[in-house]
Amino acid sequence: MNIDSERLYTADEVAAMLRLSKMTVYRQIERGDLSAHRIGRSFRVPGSAIQLMLDDTRTTRFDPGEYVVTVSTPVPAHTIAGDVLDADR
Repeated sequence: MNIDSERLYTADEVAAMLRLSKMTVYRQIERGDLSAHRIGRSFRVPGSAIQLMLDDTRTTRFDPGEYVVTVSTPVPAHTIAGDVLDADR
């Protein structure tokens, strides 16, 4: 994607460039995720702000090993099954 850091983009142009809705762009501006200048009743987004937002939201490769939960004390299966059977009575 070729973003001119010196140019000011409209919300429509940013939405088209990032394949987002115009409302999503306005929400990002409102939340402060995307820096913009208010000129009259409209916003202009510097190209440098778009690039900064894209850099800040870049994801890294997903490593499922980071999210593995380990149990330190194993629970016998018959205990769990017994609790379920007792709850049904």
